[in-house]
Amino acid sequence: MRNNHIKLVGVVETQILFSHQSYGQNFVTFKLAVIRKSGYVDHIPIIMPESILYANNLCQGEVAEIDGEIRSYNEGKHLKIFCYVKILKKISGDINHIDYVNELELRGFIVREPLLRKTPRDRIIANFLFAVNGDNRSDYLPCIAWKKNAVYVNELKVGSEMRIRGRFQSREYLKNEGEEIIQKTAFELSVNTLEVLSK
Repeated sequence: MRNNHIKLVGVVETQILFSHQSYGQNFVTFKLAVIRKSGYVDHIPIIMPESILYANNLCQGEVAEIDGEIRSYNEGKHLKIFCYVKILKKISGDINHIDYVNELELRGFIVREPLLRKTPRDRIIANFLFAVNGDNRSDYLPCIAWKKNAVYVNELKVGSEMRIRGRFQSREYLKNEGEEIIQKTAFELSVNTLEVLSK
């Protein structure tokens, strides 16, 4: 079983642009819109090899099925996360009748003490940082657990190993920057179920 796996089905909502080059290989980036059952839209950042793009002739506005991993990198003082594409399939058909998918499964370790708190709507949540080891790399992923899962995670120690299932979500919020209030987007992994493998 893979330590790091995500499956997505959604609509390419932005232009597909050049991202970066690494070891002579070009990579491209775009946002994938995935609609939840509630109607809320998650805007998932995607990075993939340019060769996969050309092999599938994918364009903005089309539907894609993605099999990949969640990865992270530091940009200044900020941790950025994204879906890295390993396999992509373009889906044809009516764009208004899509079976959206946003499912992840990860195995890793808690690397920062969980923070238990209540939302303004009085919901109990716990934020924690989760490290997933891969091929010659470790990815550090911000996670959020809810209700009973939040209370349970809060009782675990740094170094506890878990398997988690959930979704990759985007969340908009407002931030005061000087005299301006700016709308920003946070990306995190929402935990639906968890299994403790070692404490």
